Amino acid sequence: MTKKIIYLPLFSWFYYSIHSFDYDYIIEMFSSDIICKEWFYLNLSDEDKKLAKDLDYSDLSDLFDKYYDIDYEEYDIDYCSEYLEAFKKEFSENLLKDIWIELLEYKWLSSPTYYNFDTDHINIEVNYNIKKIKQYLLNNKEAFSEYILKANTSYDGFSAYGTNVFEEYISKDDFEAFELTQIIDFYIEEYAKTIDEDIELKLYYNTSDNIYLTDYITLINNKDD
Repeated sequence: MTKKIIYLPLFSWFYYSIHSFDYDYIIEMFSSDIICKEWFYLNLSDEDKKLAKDLDYSDLSDLFDKYYDIDYEEYDIDYCSEYLEAFKKEFSENLLKDIWIELLEYKWLSSPTYYNFDTDHINIEVNYNIKKIKQYLLNNKEAFSEYILKANTSYDGFSAYGTNVFEEYISKDDFEAFELTQIIDFYIEEYAKTIDEDIELKLYYNTSDNIYLTDYITLINNKDD
């Protein structure tokens, strides 16, 4: 078995996606009587408590920002780790059995400076057996050939990286990191054809069940400002 760092497939991005910190949900929580009394209102000045009762959404969010900080970076890191755990629970056994890729651990999150050129990636470490992966690809030659023809063919606005010819793909002594990601992605695409379910959405829900947004909110020490 060989180790390598790869991107985790099936994760879209954080920026304005279902995976991002749900700020609107937090404000909605603080708009409810129970939460406001137990937490939000508790930390407001007497003057702001009176104001908050009649505020609409936008004004209430301004008041929230006056008193609270959100640690988005910590949220992203924890979310990535939990997303990998949900992914492993869903696929680890079959990935190891069918294509001999073992998902090991979360390493880091990489985010682009500009999202029009790239997206967020969850970097993980994997173990893999090159010979058994090649056998899996040979067993699925026709379907995988169609997959790489689509994934690795350049078009206007997209420059492909990697070969789209099956024989060239499996002739290497080893796979590059992006190729291992593609192989897992292909495996999941084939699996998705057999079920009536949105897998990424399922992983999102399984991840969110273990993430508590309030854990990333801290009080700003400015009540007397």
